[in-house]
Amino acid sequence: MRHAAIAIALALLWRGGNALATERLQAQLVTTAARGRSHAPLPVEVTFRWSGTGLLEGRLELEFWSGNRLLNRYHSVEIALTGGEQRFGLLLPPLPTTYDSQVDVAMRFASTKSQFDLGKSTLFLPAASEHSMVMGICDSIGSSDAQMLRIERRLRPSRFQTLVTESNPQAVNVSLARLAPDEMAVQPLSYCAYDLIVLTANGFADLRERQRQALLRWVRAGGSLCLFTENNPKPQEQGFLSALGKEPAVDGIQTIHAGLGRCVAINTRQNAGADLNSPAWSSAVDFLWKMRVQTAEEVHTNLSYEEALETNRRGRVRPYPFDDQMEAGRFAGGDLREGLLPQETRFIPLRALAGMLTLFVLMIGPVDYAVMGWLRRRRYTWVLFPVMTAAFTIATVRMANRYLGHGDHRRALVFVDIGEHGLVLRQDRYELFFAGHDQSITMSVQDGLWSPLEHTILARNRLRDVRYEYFGRPGQMELEGTPPLCEGAVPGRFQVNQAIHQWQPQLDRILSLDPPSTSLKADWDAVDLAILQSSETEHLLSATLFREPPGDIFLLHGTNVVYVEQGLRLLPPSLISAACTGGPNGLFSLVSQISPSGGGNFEDLAVLDESDPDQWMIVVVTQAGEDILVYRRIYHVAG
Repeated sequence: MRHAAIAIALALLWRGGNALATERLQAQLVTTAARGRSHAPLPVEVTFRWSGTGLLEGRLELEFWSGNRLLNRYHSVEIALTGGEQRFGLLLPPLPTTYDSQVDVAMRFASTKSQFDLGKSTLFLPAASEHSMVMGICDSIGSSDAQMLRIERRLRPSRFQTLVTESNPQAVNVSLARLAPDEMAVQPLSYCAYDLIVLTANGFADLRERQRQALLRWVRAGGSLCLFTENNPKPQEQGFLSALGKEPAVDGIQTIHAGLGRCVAINTRQNAGADLNSPAWSSAVDFLWKMRVQTAEEVHTNLSYEEALETNRRGRVRPYPFDDQMEAGRFAGGDLREGLLPQETRFIPLRALAGMLTLFVLMIGPVDYAVMGWLRRRRYTWVLFPVMTAAFTIATVRMANRYLGHGDHRRALVFVDIGEHGLVLRQDRYELFFAGHDQSITMSVQDGLWSPLEHTILARNRLRDVRYEYFGRPGQMELEGTPPLCEGAVPGRFQVNQAIHQWQPQLDRILSLDPPSTSLKADWDAVDLAILQSSETEHLLSATLFREPPGDIFLLHGTNVVYVEQGLRLLPPSLISAACTGGPNGLFSLVSQISPSGGGNFEDLAVLDESDPDQWMIVVVTQAGEDILVYRRIYHVAG
């Protein structure tokens, strides 16, 4: 009897072990577009194949490698897998820029009881030598590929190819992402993975209300939307367009400025056989891709596109960290970092270090020889030398602590964009961490996109000044330490674990569509063209907006920056101009702005077309605690 029980137990163990051995988990990771958008979050689809019969719960752990360099780490929320094949959509945080477009992703599935090594997947992402754009097209399920290609051909900005050179044939790429209505996000920031979203009439009809509201918020924050409508738009289409703005249609094409973004509504019946080279179509495409008005007008007056670009003093699109104007204006990244450092923090002067070193050499050299010789105690030199070394080491450390400080410091520069009726369209928070000692910090982010600013930007004193050359390779400085770990659901609710080194400023960015904790009361809608063009603009503008000015007020029009009110003097006019306009070089020789991306740079911060005489911007700079807040309102008024 005893032997029979042992035999049964062994049989059960063998059977259980065999079952575990046959349970396998496989995964495949693919991007929604052939190539992701530059400096933007990356939407991917993960396909799991679980051969087990029970429920498997755990999280997906990803490591992104470029060669032997670890770029980033990501852990998903808890995932429950049943037997068979299942698909999940994820939005990955922006990855650092590298030279290589091929990134290997090491995948693991970690549960409470076991870990599954899922092998590697290969992603093809934008390299440092190119600028990748993504156009997402949403149509009803079952639409033909021919229809998708026809829409893409009608909206693809062929003029971007003028930036392509023989040495850089992939300077600008536009990829296509095909989206089903149920794949459209309900989080507005998820659309930051795209430059342009295209909705067919059937695709729009299949969207839920939450998806429409998410698109609406994204467009107002700077996105571009193309909506195809039927002859008789449905009530939900009319309500959606009315919420964006009311503009008259020309040849069945309606162009709408919606906050910082653009929308084009196209009647499919009236434009079914439209000439793709007609001025109406060209204007619509230019409007969607936010082309500079000056460039578009020169093209439409029969100038060759190359001549128009030459007029704008364009430069070719150089590799991302090396372009002389950074494609995004002339924003001074080094100046920003230095401006956010605490006032009591000073770097050790070179003369102090030189004096300390000179004194040390004198003490262990001539002074030691003379004094020990006079005392006839030169044998004590071997005692005096380590004592002096220790003393000067302690003195140097104390001097460093005096200049750089012991405490931690956090300060932020926040850009808040305002729309009609004082509605907050978005906020970009650039936050500096200055640590008095090495530490690891954890940040909780909700309804936002987080990204560390790439050190290639901050390595130079002036981000877009060609006089300062970048030293090192893209990604080199980021990889000296452990890359940040992102855990959770991006952009809904997630945590970021980041290593901060002593006395090394770390600048991070958070893009959000929610208003800041402190609000600015101003009568933005009371400003009109008469005030903007008045000879007493400074007085009228300040009096119209505020009863009492809260800080500095700037008025931007074209290349001019007018200092309306000089109160706190927190930021110089040059930095204000560079943060709001894109400049005339690189990609920004064609476009005035790009859709929000949330990447680790400043390129999507530019929103003002300095070549458009009908665009004005009011900038108010104030302070809340240690943070500097920059409120911006753009006006489209015809003179």
